[in-house]
Amino acid sequence: MADQLSIAGLPPKANLRPAEIAAFLDCHISTVYELINNGVIPAVKLTRHLLIPREKFLAAYAAHTIEAEF
Repeated sequence: MADQLSIAGLPPKANLRPAEIAAFLDCHISTVYELINNGVIPAVKLTRHLLIPREKFLAAYAAHTIEAEF
């Protein structure tokens, strides 16, 4: 499932920035920060930057997409 989602408009790199996730989800960047703070989107803080591991994001996205269908 994650392989199918990986071609859905995300930049082809290992770690993503919150702005890239916001563009992918078509939402405001503050929504992405809220999802990170609530633990919905996994992120790592490296110095002053939040990085979102691509594969972990895709897994979380797939899990929430499947939950939303039920």
